Amino acid sequence: MLLWQELRERGFEGHSSTVRAWLRQRFGSLKKAKTNPLAKRSILIGHQRIAWLMLKANPIGNRYLKALYRASPEIASLAHVARGLFEIIRKRNAAAWPTWL
Repeated sequence: MLLWQELRERGFEGHSSTVRAWLRQRFGSLKKAKTNPLAKRSILIGHQRIAWLMLKANPIGNRYLKALYRASPEIASLAHVARGLFEIIRKRNAAAWPTWL
């Protein structure tokens, strides 16, 4: 989270969850926001969380991923390829490796 990183550089010793809780208290729940899902969540979702969502979450049921994929077809394509590799590794399916590659 960018805000937390900036606060850490200025001497803040708390956790990122503390900053998230303060943001929720100050600005309200994200569920109440009526803006673009990418715009309202971009502060709270880091690149590692996005990568995990791409690999594990169902994009049909995840509004954030659907909005991300609409905004960037390249990212949607990358996520599809990454999920394929993830499944090969998870299932230890060596036979599928040449086709995926």
